[in-house]
Amino acid sequence: MGQRPVVLDTSVLLSYLLNPGKAYAVREAIQPPAGMLLAVTCESVIAELRDVGLRYADVESVDAFLREYRIIAKCFPDPPSRFIHATDPKDSQFFDLAIEANAEAIISFDEKHILSLRDPMHPQHHELFSIVPNLRLAHPKEMALDLGRMRSSEEG
Repeated sequence: MGQRPVVLDTSVLLSYLLNPGKAYAVREAIQPPAGMLLAVTCESVIAELRDVGLRYADVESVDAFLREYRIIAKCFPDPPSRFIHATDPKDSQFFDLAIEANAEAIISFDEKHILSLRDPMHPQHHELFSIVPNLRLAHPKEMALDLGRMRSSEEG
């Protein structure tokens, strides 16, 4: 089975930047060569991560993290605008990237702006899923559970 493309939003990448020694199932799953997931990104996502990261960490740590991330992630050109997130337009880039990269999921801690779109009652739920009907919006803990099940089924 090939690697499954996923978009990691700034909240997830920031947690990896600030906790470099902590084991995260999703972080481990994007590590080559045997990673089950393929992180996809673009320059606008990297620029946002750098801006936000510099609020919490020194420039050397942020730039070192970004160098490593560029090596393991597949970098796409900034995608065209296909979905405008009404509540937080800056988050539109993650949806646009997922559409462009044909990503299986957006992985995020952001319950308010990203994960809330899973709810069919969200005003933009139907708009988003009419564009990308199979896109999954997942919390890292949910993805970690799925990765554990996938590993178990491959071993069994």
